Amino acid sequence: PNGLAIDVMIPNYQTPAGKALGDRIAAFALANADRLSLNHVIWRRVLYSHNGAPSLMGNYGSDDANHYTHVHIATNGGGYPSGNEIYLG
Repeated sequence: PNGLAIDVMIPNYQTPAGKALGDRIAAFALANADRLSLNHVIWRRVLYSHNGAPSLMGNYGSDDANHYTHVHIATNGGGYPSGNEIYLG
């Protein structure tokens, strides 16, 4: 409710290509943890803290609840655009 997280939906999440896409998104967020003011990432029932330490979550009963359909990226807030950003296309 505070706008501190985003769920990146993964098309075809059950396929090897979908899993690889989610893996890349999670890895990008973790590699840029300081820049993004990352709090944690959740992907495929694994919670990664800001330093990348993984811990298996309980089974919440569905692919959505267990974060198989999306990569959950939570931040500590801040990091708002200043207008001087350069975005890669």
